[in-house]
Amino acid sequence: MATKRKTPGGGRRSPAAGARRGAPARGRKGSGRGGAERRLLAVAARLLSDAEPVTFAQLQAEFPGDYGGRPDAAEKRWTRDKEALQALGFAVRFVEGLDERGAYTIDPTSCYLPRLDLTPEESAVIWLAGQAALRTAHPLRDDLETALRKLVAGTGVPPRAFQPELEPADGGGPFRARLDLVADACARRKRIWMRYASTYRGHTERQVDPWGYAYRRGEWIFVGWCHDRRSPRIFYLRRVLEMRLDPRRAKGPDFEVPAGFDVRVWSRQEPWDWRFHEPARAVVRFRGSLARIAARLLRGAEVTAEGEGACRAALTVRNLEGLVRQVLAWGPEAEIVEPDEGRVIAREMLRKLRPVRAAARQEAVR
Repeated sequence: MATKRKTPGGGRRSPAAGARRGAPARGRKGSGRGGAERRLLAVAARLLSDAEPVTFAQLQAEFPGDYGGRPDAAEKRWTRDKEALQALGFAVRFVEGLDERGAYTIDPTSCYLPRLDLTPEESAVIWLAGQAALRTAHPLRDDLETALRKLVAGTGVPPRAFQPELEPADGGGPFRARLDLVADACARRKRIWMRYASTYRGHTERQVDPWGYAYRRGEWIFVGWCHDRRSPRIFYLRRVLEMRLDPRRAKGPDFEVPAGFDVRVWSRQEPWDWRFHEPARAVVRFRGSLARIAARLLRGAEVTAEGEGACRAALTVRNLEGLVRQVLAWGPEAEIVEPDEGRVIAREMLRKLRPVRAAARQEAVR
C-alpha cells in the first residue's frame, strides 16, 4: 500500500500525485529562452490545474531546479516569472493566509491575450480574411465582427485600397469630411442637417440627432432620431449628399442619447432589416452548398426544401435593396424569387456592374 507524505506547502498526497501533475521540464533548470518558456507554461498549467491556491513552498518542491537553492535567489526568479506570466496574459493572484509567504492562483476567466503590434499590411490581411469569413455562416460571427471593429478603430485599417465604397459611386462630396462631422456630432451631441439620397423617396432633407456610428460590412452607418420621420433611423453615410451641423444652437448639446442605447444592436442588424419601407415578404432560392446552410444565412426565415438539393427561404424584409445586394454577393447559388420588384433591382444592379467588369478585364489584359 502506498504511503502518504506531507508536502512542503501543507496537505497530504500520494507520491504518484507529483507524477500525474508533472511536466517534462520540472526538476530541471531550463537553459536559454526555450527553457524559460517551458517553465512558465508548466507553472501556469500547475496553477490552473488546481482549484486551491498553490503555495510557493509547493512550487519549490515541484520545480526544484528552478526555485531551489538560496531563498533570496529563488524569490527573485519567482518574482520575474510572475511578471512574465502577467505579460503573457495570465492573471496571477496572491492569496494570503495559507502559509507565511502566501499562495498563488490563476483565475482562468481573467486571462487575456497581450497586445499585438501589427504592421498596416498585416492588419489589412487580417481584415480581409475576417470580411471573407463573415460572408459565410461563421459560428463566432458576432465575436468576429467585434474584433474587426476594434481592428479598424485601433489601427485605421482597412486602408483606402480595400474600401471600394468609401467614396460615393458618383464621386460627389468629401466622404471623409462627412464621417469626421458625424463623429464630432455624436461626441458633442449636436444636431445635423443633411440632404439624403433615399432609395424610395429620392433626395430628401433631414434633421437628425446622431446617437452613434459604426462600420458594418464595408458600410459606414450612423443611427439617430430623425425629426422628419419622428422615429429612430439608420443611415448609410455613402447616401449623404450634403451635411452640416445645425447652426441654431451654437453652445451646449442639442439632445441626450437615450438611456440604454447601444449602436451595436443596430449595426448587427442585417441590411434587409433596416427600416426603409413597410414590411414585405421576400423569397430567396438556394442551391448547392448554400442550400445546406440557408437557415444560418437568413436567420428566422421559413426554409422549405425543394427537389435536387435546393430550398426556398421566405422572410419579412424592410429593405429589399439590402437583401438583393446580399443575394448577389452570395453568387450563382442564390437567387431572389419574390417579389418581382426584387428581381428588377437585381437586374439593374448587374447592369451597372457590366462596364466595371469590362474595364477590369481590359486592365487585366494590359
